[in-house]
Amino acid sequence: MGSCYLEAFFEHIARISGSSSAQMKLKIGESQSKIASLECQIASLIAKCEQERVYLAALQYSIAPIRSLPVELLAEIFSWTVFEPNTWSPVYERGHFQQTLYISHVCSHWRKVAQTTPRLWTGPVEISNRRPTKMSIPVYAQELQKWLERSAPLSIPISFATDSESTATWEDVRPVLEEALKISVRWHSCDMYFDSFREVLLQDLSEYPMDTLETLFIEGDDDSPGPVIPVTLAFGATPRLRRLNMGTGVNVEISWTQLTRLDLRPESPKDALDILSYCPNLVDVTIVAVAWRQVPEARLDIVLNRLRELHLTFFESPLFMPFLQCLFAPRLKHLTLHLNDEIVWDAALFRTFQLRSPNIRRLKLAHSDITSAQLRDVLVDAPLLKELSLSHCECIDTALFRALRYEDGVLPLVPYLHDLQVTFYTNEERDTLKDDMLADMMSSRWWTDAQLETISVPPVVSRWTYLYLGPMRDFSQRLMNTIEELRSQGLTVQVGYD
Repeated sequence: MGSCYLEAFFEHIARISGSSSAQMKLKIGESQSKIASLECQIASLIAKCEQERVYLAALQYSIAPIRSLPVELLAEIFSWTVFEPNTWSPVYERGHFQQTLYISHVCSHWRKVAQTTPRLWTGPVEISNRRPTKMSIPVYAQELQKWLERSAPLSIPISFATDSESTATWEDVRPVLEEALKISVRWHSCDMYFDSFREVLLQDLSEYPMDTLETLFIEGDDDSPGPVIPVTLAFGATPRLRRLNMGTGVNVEISWTQLTRLDLRPESPKDALDILSYCPNLVDVTIVAVAWRQVPEARLDIVLNRLRELHLTFFESPLFMPFLQCLFAPRLKHLTLHLNDEIVWDAALFRTFQLRSPNIRRLKLAHSDITSAQLRDVLVDAPLLKELSLSHCECIDTALFRALRYEDGVLPLVPYLHDLQVTFYTNEERDTLKDDMLADMMSSRWWTDAQLETISVPPVVSRWTYLYLGPMRDFSQRLMNTIEELRSQGLTVQVGYD
């Protein structure tokens, strides 16, 4: 107790020391009544004070700068909080749910804005056979329904995945699955990841309209024991479907002719060719497959008049050229071949393919046993080539660089080439002669703006716009000096590392 309190206490003791016991009890009652009255007044004042604080907060909120923001601008800010600008990818992977809910819980005004901004609720929705950890399946289904309703009328990306560690089956989570199927008409993209398609309840989707579906991704379990048993997934009308990405062990019933982009990982090259024959309007194709061990049976040409990009990866077996032999793609511009050491390069078959695809502008070769002489023949038949990428190929040698070197008045190979990327073998030892020839070739196709203005006869080749060399190794001093000189003159020369 403080000294003031003690002094007052002893003063009261001295004042009442002569009073009787009855008088004391009477004074105690009077004091208790006064205390109760004062406490009541204090409580009333505290309540009034709190009311005034609420009124003050409302006044301050009403004149706050963020309050004056138009609803449309506030909604845009919310969107940038949940999604990456210009991409509509979630800022936090699988965290757009939490971000959107955080925003809607700040205040009633923000909640109203958030709940009436459909794009905040259009993040990726994943449906799996996992049991929710914090709520029952029926409650989770109800919450998912609210979420999906708030995203209307916009389309959404959705995915279905089997969790091999979950003890629940798809039948257990059917209420959740049904909520997703109810809005199938608003699916923008659909990804399906399953450990076993035989356990999936989605094999027949033909009764569900998918008017806005543009991308379909289906992947099975390549590591499952035993032989792969193909399963057919039946889809109904998908008028906007343009891209299909499909793995091993599954077939689909769709309108193939409307596809423009196709990514396949088939059981064999023959399966890939069969699918390509259904898709005359393809623009971009990517295929990863085991090559043939024996020469396949001849088949009719597959005409792909709209094909612009073709990306092929073949491995394990030696024969892949018969695949190209079947294709007629006169408008092909970008070709990528990712091979391995077992793949055999058939120069005659590739030349036949090239002559039927004379407009290739970009060529990428990786892990190919093509020789330098064979590559030079390829470049002779690719006069319009602008970009060349060679990665871990046997053809990267002095003869190739000499053939690409420009000399005044002499037209070299691929005169329009302006982008060159070369990736050497990681353990390749220093070859001064090759490095110096590479340096000569690089310098021969480069001029600064000032130098071009002083040349009376312009060069008949394009000048470089980008060069890449990698990985970093013990390059010759001349090559290193050339790299630094070209960089100082404004050319982008990148040197990669392991």
